[in-house]
Amino acid sequence: MKRIFISLTAFGLIACQGVAWADAAANAETCIECHDLEEFQGMDAAALAAGVEKGNADNKMMAKSIKDMSPEDLQGVVDYLAAEANK
Repeated sequence: MKRIFISLTAFGLIACQGVAWADAAANAETCIECHDLEEFQGMDAAALAAGVEKGNADNKMMAKSIKDMSPEDLQGVVDYLAAEANK
C-alpha cells in the first residue's frame, strides 16, 4: 500500500511539473513577441533573470508586458526560455 501511495504521489508531482512548464511556455509568448529565442542562446537562467531585471528597469514596454506576471510565473518563463534556447 505504501508503495502505491508513493507512486501516485510521484506521478502527481510529475503531472504538476508538466502543467507548470506548459504555463511557462504560454507566458513566454509575451517575450517571444519582441525577442527571438536565439537572443537567449548561451544564457543560463540566472543570466537571463538578470537581463530581465535590467530590461524591466530600462524599458517601459518590457515593464508593461510583464507587469501582470507573478514572480513565480516570471521565474518559470526565465527557466523555460533558458532551457529552450540552449537545447
